[in-house]
Amino acid sequence: MEYTSVLVRVFAAVTGDTEVEGRLGMQVRKDDPTDSYLGFMPSLKLYAQGNTVQEAERMMEQAVSLYLELAIKERELEKILLHRGFRRLPPAPRPGPEPDEILSVRTSGGAEPSDADESGMELEYAGRP
Repeated sequence: MEYTSVLVRVFAAVTGDTEVEGRLGMQVRKDDPTDSYLGFMPSLKLYAQGNTVQEAERMMEQAVSLYLELAIKERELEKILLHRGFRRLPPAPRPGPEPDEILSVRTSGGAEPSDADESGMELEYAGRP
């Protein structure tokens, strides 16, 4: 079975305190027995299914949003990202090309991913090279 790789734009927000957006890689393949398309996102170990490639991508976007929203609510986002192999990036501008997989986390005061001050913070994480 052959996979097609695509980059999916992701977004998650929880009560306005924390927002996550970026792009993550996804592999999609045709599942002949069910006549559907199966998507897999290796960086977060998530699966999604749809009747078309585009629907599988939309279902993955929803799955990622729910996954990230729960991680934010549980105050575990940074721990989960680091455990999944992401690394914290230095502030922009950075030398060299941008990573293919990247998540930007913006927080207002006192929110995840760590100890934000009153003005908030922005952190970026890169997936595995």
